[in-house]
Amino acid sequence: MSEIVSPFLIKVPSPPNHTENKCQSDSLNVIELSLHTPPKSLVRDLNLVFGSSDNLYLVPTTQPSLCGSLLSWNDETAKEKDRLLEVFFFFCNELLSPIVEQVNNDTAMEGGRRLDSDWIDPCSGLPMKTQTQVIYDEVASHSALLKYTVSSAGGCKVMLHDKWGEGGYPATLILSGTEDQVRKTLAVISEKFGGASS
Repeated sequence: MSEIVSPFLIKVPSPPNHTENKCQSDSLNVIELSLHTPPKSLVRDLNLVFGSSDNLYLVPTTQPSLCGSLLSWNDETAKEKDRLLEVFFFFCNELLSPIVEQVNNDTAMEGGRRLDSDWIDPCSGLPMKTQTQVIYDEVASHSALLKYTVSSAGGCKVMLHDKWGEGGYPATLILSGTEDQVRKTLAVISEKFGGASS
């Protein structure tokens, strides 16, 4: 089994100047995440996107839509997708980066390798830090890692979350380092932002 850390929920603040959505009741946002080694079914894709799958760990994240299904084509759903994207990018850029640096500072004292992070843009399927034109299939990844059902809607693959159904917004974080480093990273994330309920 590829799962190292079972899915858990965190609550993170909204980014400054975030997209308002009438469905949002407070300024905290729930994100479900877990930690996995790449299963054989994803190694080929990871090698194409990142050049190698060695020392890569996958952190699939899912946010619940506050407006229900994300399959509708209307302004409310578009704003909700924008809000969820902003929350994911804020989490990766502003909240995760200091944790990665903290882990690297601890590791440097021990003479170990550096921990790196990258994340997939859910809109394009491209990594944000790695230069490539190869798209990473997040729906297939979530399905392989978390065993979610995949459906089809208008020619697009749709992940059906076990609790949130069509209202789950998938996005993927990639960590490159030792298992100890990535476990420590998720432990710090859980400690700082944990305690959420769905």
